[in-house]
Amino acid sequence: MNNIDSTDTITIHGRDKVATFEGNLTPHQYLSREIREIAGRQNISPKLLARLTNTKRKDLEASLSGDRDWLIAELFSISRVLNLQASDLVAVFDHGKKKVAAAA
Repeated sequence: MNNIDSTDTITIHGRDKVATFEGNLTPHQYLSREIREIAGRQNISPKLLARLTNTKRKDLEASLSGDRDWLIAELFSISRVLNLQASDLVAVFDHGKKKVAAAA
């Protein structure tokens, strides 16, 4: 799989955000980083996020580290806890996949 190493602008919640892909990130790693940053801004620890989303902590931490694929159900559950629209998280992931496809 190709990785992403560019700078681009995406929109989350109607705000433009410059997305800098540091090093070589896969779309999944980029999505994981976005979720960690949003949870951090809302002061939600991985332990609390796991409990609130009814997810095993080790599964959530594996997902947030990019070691495990996301399930759509997990994205919807996480998006509710973080007060996001699930489509925003899916859009972040899809954006990453498009960047990978364009680089190929």
